[in-house]
Amino acid sequence: MASLEQLLPRLQRALALLGQKVAQEQAVSLDELAAEAALSKYHFHRLYRLAFGETCKQTQTRLQLLRVSQALNENALSAQQVAWLAGFSSAQALSKVLKRELNTNATELRQDPERLGLLMQELQLPKTQMVAPYQVSVVSLQGTEVLSVLTRDQYPELNQQYELLFEVAAVQSDILAILGLAWQDLDSDVAGARFDCALLTAPVVSVQQTGVSLQRISGGVFLVFRHQGSYQQLGDSIDWLYAYAVTQGYQLADQPCLHHYLDDPEQVEEAVLRTDLYLPVSR
Repeated sequence: MASLEQLLPRLQRALALLGQKVAQEQAVSLDELAAEAALSKYHFHRLYRLAFGETCKQTQTRLQLLRVSQALNENALSAQQVAWLAGFSSAQALSKVLKRELNTNATELRQDPERLGLLMQELQLPKTQMVAPYQVSVVSLQGTEVLSVLTRDQYPELNQQYELLFEVAAVQSDILAILGLAWQDLDSDVAGARFDCALLTAPVVSVQQTGVSLQRISGGVFLVFRHQGSYQQLGDSIDWLYAYAVTQGYQLADQPCLHHYLDDPEQVEEAVLRTDLYLPVSR
């Protein structure tokens, strides 16, 4: 893939499928959308967000609100009927989304045809955003085994998991690196987003603790970007790394993005914390 622009037709296929499912009031999984775009399920969502400036869930909500605005504009259906037409479970559910997303309600929209017309125009298309490449390095790594704990929907509150890993590893070996494996886009509304806490140790630890396991990290070629600052801003650096990959013609490998935490946040100020981000790629 030479650029995000060249990926757009594939991502637009996923966007079209999502729109079709919304129109049919059917659910669609991220795996199905990634397959429609012929992209790795591990990287699809972040590329989608980079391309369209919104998450898949935000696209779904936008398209539902478009159906709401069209229904309010074309006929005098009740709020409950409008909600059902747009795929909401109830008028109350629709009311909450209108308040959260647009700070309004169905009655106010009906009474303001000009605003309703502008809203229908705005909701037609995603708010696309530009992405800019950032210079990164290219490294080759050998595969290795790490001590890990699998989590879902817990990022970034992972202190207890890392403490558990330290307890298991400390009595058996030296800790060489504190790692994290991001299997999904963690800065989104992806349900069940997986993040594995991990430690690289020497020698390899024998595991007897429930919830802790040995995991094999595949070797290969990685693009590396050093993030400096708060862990809360890691998502921006990962976006930059993806942007660089797609603008420089790299193929994203079918494995997770690797985080290497270089500093102890209890001893180093947040503004200078260093994290090396490894994005698996091939040419």
